[in-house]
Amino acid sequence: MSFDDDAQEVPSQEQLLKELQTLQSRLDEIESLSNEEFIRSIAEKNFVGISIVSKNKKYLYANPAFATLTGYSYQEFMAISPFTLIYKDDIQAVKSRIENRMSEGNPPLQYETRILAKNGDIKWVEVSTSPIIFQKQEATLVIVFDITESKRAEESHKQSEEHYRALVNASSNLIWVMDADGKLAQCFGDEIYCVERKLRDIKGSGWLEAIHPDDRERVKQLWFEAVKTGETFETEYRISRTKGIYSYALAKGVPVRSDEGNIIEWVGTLTDITEQKLSEQKLRQKEEQLAEARKIEAIGHLAGGVAHNFNNMLTVIENYTQILLQQIEPEHDFYTPLKGIEKAADRCATLTNQLLAFGRKQFLVTKDIDLNKLISDLSPKIRRLCGGNVEILSNLNLLSANINADPEKLEQCLLTVIANSCDDMKNGGTLKIETSLMDVQNLKSDSQDFFSAGHCVLITISDNGVGMDKETLAGLFEPFFFFKSTQPNKGLEMASVYGIIKQSNGHITVKSEINKGTTYKFYFPIVEEEFKQVQSKTQLSSFESKIILLVDDEEQVREIVEVLLNTIGYETLSAESGESALRIAEEFPDKIDLLMTDMSMPGMNGLTLAEKMKSLRPDIRIIITSGDSEWIVGKKLSLGDVAFLQKPFSLQELRRKVREVID
Repeated sequence: MSFDDDAQEVPSQEQLLKELQTLQSRLDEIESLSNEEFIRSIAEKNFVGISIVSKNKKYLYANPAFATLTGYSYQEFMAISPFTLIYKDDIQAVKSRIENRMSEGNPPLQYETRILAKNGDIKWVEVSTSPIIFQKQEATLVIVFDITESKRAEESHKQSEEHYRALVNASSNLIWVMDADGKLAQCFGDEIYCVERKLRDIKGSGWLEAIHPDDRERVKQLWFEAVKTGETFETEYRISRTKGIYSYALAKGVPVRSDEGNIIEWVGTLTDITEQKLSEQKLRQKEEQLAEARKIEAIGHLAGGVAHNFNNMLTVIENYTQILLQQIEPEHDFYTPLKGIEKAADRCATLTNQLLAFGRKQFLVTKDIDLNKLISDLSPKIRRLCGGNVEILSNLNLLSANINADPEKLEQCLLTVIANSCDDMKNGGTLKIETSLMDVQNLKSDSQDFFSAGHCVLITISDNGVGMDKETLAGLFEPFFFFKSTQPNKGLEMASVYGIIKQSNGHITVKSEINKGTTYKFYFPIVEEEFKQVQSKTQLSSFESKIILLVDDEEQVREIVEVLLNTIGYETLSAESGESALRIAEEFPDKIDLLMTDMSMPGMNGLTLAEKMKSLRPDIRIIITSGDSEWIVGKKLSLGDVAFLQKPFSLQELRRKVREVID
């Protein structure tokens, strides 16, 4: 047998390639089946919903957990589209996510959406997708986690938080939460509370910066002591609202503990108590005023009683002294000592009279008094008291309204106060004396309580002298407080002023600050019936003083007209030219009721001034005065509220024309 007979046939290259391809296909099939079995073996036992979807959006597989979640059987899955399960409002969003994933090369995708179960229930799920090969084709592995319960809890928490925030917003309190270490974690309602800096922006210990510097250290110590001990925290302090402005707040906080008893956080409130604190302050002031009034009242009763008895003894001393003096000659050795006794008795009599005045036991000879006339008659005495280095300004509201008082005692009170003011201005200053008529309803509460409904006259005496400190001001009306002076009897002068004013049914208040001066205010009830008669005669529409801007280039004319206007009860501003008058009108802050101007003046005449003044102050009324009325003949004024007064005019004519135009 030859070698050639025993040799086998060698396969061709093409045969080898074909066999290799068949083998590879078989191996791929085995691998595919292996992967499929592997996936099934995992998916079937998993509690998480797992499905596989083909590229043409058909289910290739769904595990039992997915069937349980959706309510569909395996056979039903094979007949429906995956989009059948997506809740209608979420379908477009899911499609967009899938398209984006496909365009980016099938990366893994994870998202939340809602599905519609077979029974109509809507469930929240978290979906994770990954590309795989399944049953010899490209597919998508879809893993679905049921998050319905967590979503419901989240929604419930959100609703609870919104409900909580609504409750906070409905209240005027700020709610705060601190961590276990006492540092700010959260706060609600700060928009309502309107603190200068939002507390949510200064978490940690920064919230202390909103507290008034004088309260900060105290609050800090109290807070961290509460954190250390775990006790309830409660305190009041001032908190910044806007720069430099503080409000009062009440802070309360309680610890929140775990089941083991450990503090996990603090919860508290911040309540605005500004109105309450201001009311408490007013109440304290009222109580202090009442206590002071009762103290002075008690001292007054004592002083009055002592003075009454002392007067009896002085009567004996003075009369015996007089008898002895009448029986001896001036050359007698006892004459000078007796005159000394007489002089001392006179001084004691003055003191007892002051004590009686303070105790409101003086005999007052009262009558109806025109205060403005009384003050005007006192002008020479006031000038002598103040000397040449004190400027005296007066502004007397001459709407007639009398008061009922003892004129001599009232003069004594006014001169005493004026003397004290002048003592405060030894280096010069300004003394202002003003009278005004007020409705009791418009008085501040500290003065309103002393009068019933109606009207009262207010006398204001103010200076810009050295002023008084709080201690001096508090004891001002106490007998023998020795108010600022070592002069004899000074210790009773302000006490007697107080007594006379009170005995006259009046009231007095004093305000003073060091280096800012002192203001005394005397309130007296008016004789109402007389006031009503005067009010009817004058036909004035209100108690407010009217302001007249007087313009005349002749100084003497301007001065006499200003005196006349003041005499009939008007306040005046004066100017020597139209230009000056316009400057005053631009700068003066209050209402000017009437412009009274001369017609013929250098530069700007009265008519031009009236036109410019009307554009500047449309509500102003105008009187043009002139010694020559020819200019007005044939002219028609288009200004409105303009009247003409011929010079020369009398006081009666001036009063009638001004009231006609103003009222």
